[in-house]
Amino acid sequence: MRDDHPCLYCGHRAFNILHAGIEDRLRFIPGKRDWLVCKNCGSGILSPFPDISEIPGFYPPVYTFGLKQDQAGGTLQRILAQLEFQAFYRPQYEAQAQRILRLTRVPKDGNMIDIGCGRGLRILSFRRLGMNVHGMDLIPEPVEYVKKELGIPAICTDMAGLPRAFEPGTFDLVTAFQVIEHVPDVNVSSREPSETQTSIVNDEPVARSMLVPPKDKAVGITETVRRVSVGAADHVPFAQVTNLARTMEKLKAAGLWLVGTSDHAKSKSIYELDLKGPLGLVLGAEEKGMRRLTEEHCDFLAFIPMAGKVECLNVSVATGVCLFEAVRQRRVASE
Repeated sequence: MRDDHPCLYCGHRAFNILHAGIEDRLRFIPGKRDWLVCKNCGSGILSPFPDISEIPGFYPPVYTFGLKQDQAGGTLQRILAQLEFQAFYRPQYEAQAQRILRLTRVPKDGNMIDIGCGRGLRILSFRRLGMNVHGMDLIPEPVEYVKKELGIPAICTDMAGLPRAFEPGTFDLVTAFQVIEHVPDVNVSSREPSETQTSIVNDEPVARSMLVPPKDKAVGITETVRRVSVGAADHVPFAQVTNLARTMEKLKAAGLWLVGTSDHAKSKSIYELDLKGPLGLVLGAEEKGMRRLTEEHCDFLAFIPMAGKVECLNVSVATGVCLFEAVRQRRVASE
C-alpha cells in the first residue's frame, strides 16, 4: 500500500501493513492508526501521521516531572514519575549509553549533543560516564530545566538552526532518541559530520556515507544484493530517488561538493582533485556514463586514469578507486 507521508528514513512511499486500526489504550489518544513498515528499508511509521499538536500526549509523565506542576498532573503523579524513572528508565538509559560508547568507540571524555533532549534524562547517563554533554530541544521549558537544574549546556532551536549554532567538528557524538518520528521533513539541511563524528538514531550508529541511486533502471536492496554485499547493505543507508538532479541540488545546498567521473573530463584526474571536504561522488553506467543533465549538476568532473587496452571500469570498481583516493588524501592531511 501507499501512504501520503513518506518513510522518514529513506523517503519511499510503499508500505506493508503490520497492524491495522490500532487504538491507543495507554494514553487514550482518540482515533485509530495503522502501523506501516517501509518496503524499502524496513522502518516503521504510523498512518495517519500524527500532527505535532498530538505529540505531547504520546509521552508518559516521566518526561515532564520536575517541570511545571500542572504539566505533570500534580505532586503525587510527579512522585510516581520519579519512582518510575529510577526503577525502570534509568537502568535502561545507563545500559544504552554504555552500549553506544562501546559501538562507536568515541572518546569517553569527548563532546556529545542529544537532539531532542527533553528533560535531559538520557544525557545524564552519558555525563556519568565522563562525556561533556550538551542538549538541544525545540521546546523552551525543558531546555531551561536542563540548563538551570542539571547544569548542562542546552539550546532551544529546531533542526535547521542546529548547524548555525555550532562549528563543524564540535561534537564527537550526536544522538537523537525518539526524535526522527516527530520531524515533518527529515531533509532539513545540516552540516556534513566531521571525520570524527558519529550519529546515533534510535540507539544505532548511522554511517557517515550513503548510497543514493535513481529509481529508474536501478535495482533496490534485494536478497541477492544483501548476500553479495557481505553485510554492508545492512549498515550503509540506501535511498533511491525519483529526481536525481533535484537531489543533487539539495546535497549541494547542504554543503557537499559533487565530483563526477566522466570520460569528458580530460583536464584533471581523480588524483588531482581535493577530496578532503564534504563530498558526494557521482558515477554513471559502464558504457554510456552519466547523463548530460547529471554531469551539469556536478561541481567538478574528473577521469580515472586507465592503463592498457581497458577503456572503463564497472561502477563498483570505479567507486572503490575514488573512495580509496578520498580516504588516502584525508589520512595524509591528518598526519
